Amino acid sequence: VYLCMNELISVVIPIYNRESTLQKCVDSVLAQTYKNIEVILVNDGSTDGSGEFAEIIAENFGNVRVIRQKKAGVSAARNAGIDAARGDYIGFTDADDFVEPDMYEKMLTAASEHSAQVVSARFKCIGSECSSHADAAPLFEVLTLLNRDDMAKLLPEMNTNKVFHFCWRNIFSKALLKSKKIRFNENIFVGEDTLFNMRALLFCRTVLMLPDVLYNYRLHNDSCMRSGKYKPFLLESLSLQYDEKLKLVDKYFFSVKNLYLQKTAEDTLK
Repeated sequence: VYLCMNELISVVIPIYNRESTLQKCVDSVLAQTYKNIEVILVNDGSTDGSGEFAEIIAENFGNVRVIRQKKAGVSAARNAGIDAARGDYIGFTDADDFVEPDMYEKMLTAASEHSAQVVSARFKCIGSECSSHADAAPLFEVLTLLNRDDMAKLLPEMNTNKVFHFCWRNIFSKALLKSKKIRFNENIFVGEDTLFNMRALLFCRTVLMLPDVLYNYRLHNDSCMRSGKYKPFLLESLSLQYDEKLKLVDKYFFSVKNLYLQKTAEDTLK
């Protein structure tokens, strides 16, 4: 595909103790067929060798920067990356995942051709825990430009259609994030990207879904929701997430509130 644009994309990678997977993740971003990329590595207080490795990468690649912060969680790390980003579009990658070589070329080409503020792609789950997380089906009709009213119609079914899940499957116009003041809630440690995506997708003018599987998501036993360990922050995060979603529905999408509450209750009771 010949690219008639030269937008810069900023790829934000939060890092906390991912020494074993970080190189594959960063290599997959640096090896993109689209070259106008800056990589922002946010070291969120790692105690293994991840931080040192990030510094080495930045020393060897002029388009890689490192942000260092005390451990504050993935939401704070992503926000730091958003604030530092110079790109026209912003994407996110988790440090234990990796992306296909043409991911950002395909997404930016689509954004340019369709003037889309958000472009979404399919993902593939990898790892031993993926039996129920096979290749995700498209969340909505592919290559069809949707507006905020179209996205609002998907809102009541959000827990089953998963249309607002996973920030790393999307690229976002930085102008959209800036103008609508869209950030991750740093008090939410579980499902923080769902709320972020809701705000972005419901406030943007144009959203496009690609048919391509472009992101490789590594599911493992020590992930937050799968680990059997006691999580003192879990209930608080879920409660705060629910409250924030309801405020959003109340203020901007009141016409679907009753259906949203009904579907949320049904999904909770499953």
